[in-house]
Parts: sequence; structure tokens; C-alpha cells
Amino acid sequence: MRSLLLALALAVTAHAQPSADDVRIDGRSIVGVWEAVEVLGDWEASEDIRSGALTTVLRIEPGGAVRLRGTDWKRAQGRTVLLEGHIHDNRLRLTGLPGEAELQRLGPRLHLVDPRGRETVFERRW
Repeated sequence: MRSLLLALALAVTAHAQPSADDVRIDGRSIVGVWEAVEVLGDWEASEDIRSGALTTVLRIEPGGAVRLRGTDWKRAQGRTVLLEGHIHDNRLRLTGLPGEAELQRLGPRLHLVDPRGRETVFERRW
């Protein structure tokens, strides 16, 4: 029994150790797939997200590589835009776009504030 408890404790400790490639904000991993749920201060965009007319998915890979995919069924007839970039600390730079976005972890949500000040809220989708 004692060896089983020791093995369990070692397994939990090993799982709790962040990998060197993990991307963390405020000590919590943000690696994974995140889906936009609202745009703060923009009722129309938030309603489009809720209705499915606008989808935005942020995929954060170990090491900080990022893919941001957005599809706008209302204004762009379903055209999908894919941007790639990289996270360093809490800053996100997307290739082809000026400036950097800031990432904040507020509770279970991830907030992305773009260089214009627009704040999109994401929830983890896995």
C-alpha cells in the first residue's frame, strides 16, 4: 500500500511540473484551443459570435506558436482568415499585422487585447 501511495504521489508531482515548452500566464498554462465567446464593448460582434455568424479560434501550441482562425459568415460570405504568430511572455505578434496584442488570463478565460484596444474574450475548447 505504501509503495502504491508513493508511486501515485510521484505521478501527480511529475504531471504538475510544467514542461519547458509550456506557455504560461500568471502561472497557468494557456496551451490549447480557445474559442471566442464575446468582444467586450461591441454588442454586435458579441451577438454574431453567439449566433455562429462569426467564429474565432485561437490555437496555442507548446513553445508559443499560435494560429488564429476567423470565419465571418455575415460580412465576408464565410471567408476564413488564418493568421500565424508567436507568443512571448504575454505579448502576441501575428505575421502580417502591425503591433502586438496583449494576453491576460482572467479566471478561466483568456482575454486578447489587440493594438487598437479591442478586447476579445476566449474560453478553452480543447
